[in-house]
Amino acid sequence: MSEREATTPSAVAPETERALQVATRPDPRSLSTVLSKLLSSLHFKLLVAAFCGFGAALSLLVMSDITNQGGLGKSTSSLAFLPLSSSNSNSSDDLSRLYHAYQSLTVQAEFANRTIQTQQHELSQLKEALEKQKQAPKVFIPDKMIVVAQFNEDFQWLDLYLDEIAHVIYTRTNPKAVHNLEPNLGNEASVYMKYIVDHYDNLPENVLFLQAHQETWHIPDVTRGGQNGGNMIPIINKLKWGVHGFASIGTSNWNKVQSDDVLDHRAAWAKLTSIWPKLFQDALGDMPPFINRYCCAMFLVKKERILLRPKSFYQRALDWLLSGEFPNYWSGRMFEHTWGLIFGEPHDAPQYADGICHYTYC
Repeated sequence: MSEREATTPSAVAPETERALQVATRPDPRSLSTVLSKLLSSLHFKLLVAAFCGFGAALSLLVMSDITNQGGLGKSTSSLAFLPLSSSNSNSSDDLSRLYHAYQSLTVQAEFANRTIQTQQHELSQLKEALEKQKQAPKVFIPDKMIVVAQFNEDFQWLDLYLDEIAHVIYTRTNPKAVHNLEPNLGNEASVYMKYIVDHYDNLPENVLFLQAHQETWHIPDVTRGGQNGGNMIPIINKLKWGVHGFASIGTSNWNKVQSDDVLDHRAAWAKLTSIWPKLFQDALGDMPPFINRYCCAMFLVKKERILLRPKSFYQRALDWLLSGEFPNYWSGRMFEHTWGLIFGEPHDAPQYADGICHYTYC
């Protein structure tokens, strides 16, 4: 061969040139090529999977490392937990391992996505509840409350002498009053029931139920040992709020009501017997053989005693009182006998040994 022939490139046949190009072109079936395509298509899902924890995040970093370095052969330290073979004979096994790892990450990503959606829903509900609570009107619930049933009595003494104690007055003859209960049926019993029904869900801790008299024959006199004919103001000022679950104010008049009692009580007992199944049976059980009680439907009771009976009981009693089935005298008398039972006192409750000092500081 001459010097000229040695320095001049020899001609290459076209068939040979195409064969060389094919030989140097990346094999589309090779593991590196398959992985590059696979990883580029899964990039977004793997980012979501990273929220599942450290393991998912580490897997994402490893696979990104593989992609950035152009194949499996250049990423040996990152694949300690997922060994891959560099030989073509094991490429199928390597791809299977990666595929299963991808499936695991996808499941974790879907679980994380559902968890995030659930938490977002719960957070939205919590925000909505907080907004409703902010917008709800604030209800002031005093520790002590006086509920007064007024017909035509002068009740100015409540504001003059007891302005520091919350009180509400239910009238029966003044349609312009804030609280006017019509029709005028059931005497004080319908007023007491009305207050309980209206405030059942936000009752004060202690409620004193009164008629509107400042002075009357059945109010004990704290200045004369509890004799009849007293004044309500000294009693209220010395009252033992929160001491007793139930305490009757009329301690000067104690009765054992039963069928063989005085004429008025016998008539009341007969009427009570006739309405017991309809009004009291489900809440108080069978009618007792007698009832020990003080007159005259004025008493102090704690909230927990009122809540012994469901609101439906008080609503039913109110409806019955306003129905006029019995005249006022008898319908009011039915409840005068049973207030103690309604508020958790036994039917054979003994007479207060200390009289008026039972519920006032003598």
